[in-house]
Amino acid sequence: KGANDRGQNTFYIQGDTDRTHALSTGYPQHRPALFFYDAVVLANTPGDFFSPDQLNMTVDFVSKRGGGLLVFGAQAFAGRGLASTPIETILPLHLAGRTTTIAQGAVREPNTVSLTADGANHGLMRLGMTPDINQARWDAVPPLAGVAALGDPKPGASVLAHTVGAGGGLYPLIAVQRYGRGRTMVFTGEASWRWKMLLPSDDDTYDTFWKQTVRWLSEIAPGQVTVSTEGGGVPGEVVHLEISSRDSTYETVPDASITAHVTGPAGDIQEIRPSLIDAVSGRYTAKFTPTQSGVYHIDVRADQGSSSLGNVETWILVGGSDRELTDPRMNSEALARLAQRTGGAVVPADALGELPDQIRERATVPATLIRLDLWNNVWVFLLLVFLPSVEWLLRRQWGMR
Repeated sequence: KGANDRGQNTFYIQGDTDRTHALSTGYPQHRPALFFYDAVVLANTPGDFFSPDQLNMTVDFVSKRGGGLLVFGAQAFAGRGLASTPIETILPLHLAGRTTTIAQGAVREPNTVSLTADGANHGLMRLGMTPDINQARWDAVPPLAGVAALGDPKPGASVLAHTVGAGGGLYPLIAVQRYGRGRTMVFTGEASWRWKMLLPSDDDTYDTFWKQTVRWLSEIAPGQVTVSTEGGGVPGEVVHLEISSRDSTYETVPDASITAHVTGPAGDIQEIRPSLIDAVSGRYTAKFTPTQSGVYHIDVRADQGSSSLGNVETWILVGGSDRELTDPRMNSEALARLAQRTGGAVVPADALGELPDQIRERATVPATLIRLDLWNNVWVFLLLVFLPSVEWLLRRQWGMR
């Protein structure tokens, strides 16, 4: 925020002390300190503020760590700004050149927000429950103070909103893209505080947009240890765990010591030791079989020697839905399990012609023909005597001969 009496830069830091210690001297100088965060926002920050190492590790922060990067503010784009720096390569817009590839659409007065088709369907730009409400709220947003005249979107980037600059040119206002494992975003407008100060006090457009921006930037950023699950829809169905481990610089760790603890609905704890399946990506796998319905808590911890790489938790619900109704596709695993338990077999559709032969081969007791002579049965004899006798008595009673 300025300089002290010795000419050293000073910085205003706001946030939890556990997450801001790396910022006490400005932008982090080392990868572990930077990779500790999920998203980075560069506001009005020119390229010469950073050292070459800081620029390169910011690129790795997005591509390798999987973090999010937002760049906005005139100083980031005016003059040289971030142009010709490594950061320019990961941004969704070219930092120079007249825009020619943006669809014209409906554009209003200069510096106002005009949603593109991509923007109207993107969660980051959603301010209303319906498309009409969403459009109406963006139409009510006051004009920005200005816009940086940047170039065309890069291949794979999405322009969510554009605007008309002071000279009448059509420019991207909000653009996003995936880069490596992470995401990047550019906001070319100036003075977005107008969306707060020039609207009624109960209007939450400004807060909602920036909250959604931060959430979008950071939501896919993985931790050093990650776990994903598959299966376990019903008791008895195997749950497969896939675990990845990385160090503080997000390099893979193929020799990690990983332990998974699975806590069942009744509180019983099962310890699992995953095995390495891919040393290059640092992926491990494990499995367990739930025996009852309910919520299972999975706690995974990874260590490298005496150092902790971190831990991650997840939960799965077993038996919480009718799999037959929620997923009508063929469940080969369930069919195989049923066939094994009942002594049957799973027959593919292209092998139905073999089904009669399989049934005959699996018949354990041949059919036996048993002949019974009814005339030798005493009950048949009595029936034959009883029926004529009843007829005779009735005919006598009714006067019939």
